[in-house]
Amino acid sequence: MIRTSQFQFKKVKKDSFLFSITIFLILLFSFSFFSQTVPKAIKFPENAKGNYFVKVFYEKDGELFNFYSVNLFEVPFQLKVYIGNLSLFKYSESFPFYFISKAKEGKKFLFSLKTNEKIEPKFWLEICVGDPLSSSMDNYIYTLPYEHNKEFFVYQGYNSNFTHKGSASYSIDFSMPIGTPICAVRDGIVYNVVDNNNKSGLSSYYAKYSNFISIYHPDGTYSIYAHIKYKGSIVKVGEKVKSGQIIGYSGNTGRTSGPHLHLQINLPTYMSHKSVPVPFLDIDGNGYYIKEGKTYRSIHIEYLTEPAYQNFLNNINSQFALFPFIYYVKPRHQPLLDDDTIINYPEEEFED
Repeated sequence: MIRTSQFQFKKVKKDSFLFSITIFLILLFSFSFFSQTVPKAIKFPENAKGNYFVKVFYEKDGELFNFYSVNLFEVPFQLKVYIGNLSLFKYSESFPFYFISKAKEGKKFLFSLKTNEKIEPKFWLEICVGDPLSSSMDNYIYTLPYEHNKEFFVYQGYNSNFTHKGSASYSIDFSMPIGTPICAVRDGIVYNVVDNNNKSGLSSYYAKYSNFISIYHPDGTYSIYAHIKYKGSIVKVGEKVKSGQIIGYSGNTGRTSGPHLHLQINLPTYMSHKSVPVPFLDIDGNGYYIKEGKTYRSIHIEYLTEPAYQNFLNNINSQFALFPFIYYVKPRHQPLLDDDTIINYPEEEFED
């Protein structure tokens, strides 16, 4: 049984009436998609800084420089505002100024700087995705990150002795030929895409050359798909995706020992993150945890039988943790605070 909301097109006669209706529907769908992914444009002042989702800027009012943030999207961020010439101003807040930009909160006042001199504040930002105060893992059962019924081998799993440690303790490496379609493990919104790198090697020098796609989830977690091929993303920042949807193609970029896909589910912490273990979907609508050294077949939600689909819904809507994670190796200590913050939103680094 295939459960899908995607349009199924059939061959039809090419009469003018049907052709007109088809064009109308295509235009309507395109407009609807664009409206959902791109909010109404706001004209920011030249001093504005930030990323695609959130901006920080100031407006002058007499002797005051009033700072504001704007977030029109469904992705929250943590920010720190640094003032390079702070000593030249009067202020009442502590700096760097920390705040959480809530999803779709619009324009928000942050703080004011005061001076009677003819100077402008020099500021920069430290930005990290997510809201640690409102993010919490739910009972969702994730889809494996490749096409339905395909199988791939897990050659490095949780808490391995090589590179899956620290903030990457609960990441997974799937052996995968270059160009293999990769799929979203859960519904979400794309908040970062890097696919312009074309270098790889074993040295730590190559870590900064990893291509990746990052997707924010409804419960506040987010997934990262790393080492994708050069120009291997078929989604864009701000685009909404569905579980099982093809988002790009695997590769061998960055610090790697060979072609593979690195998958990591993160939970936000203060100006950082920690990786977390999540259950994956089986044919009965239940969840299981990945173990290193095994091959796993992907089951997509739309291919579940009706009983399995109902079981899946019951599981993810339960008030109880039905699939608690049990350590099968000695866990490593994973600090809540580490140095993996995103500063001015640069390219993140991932290792094999």
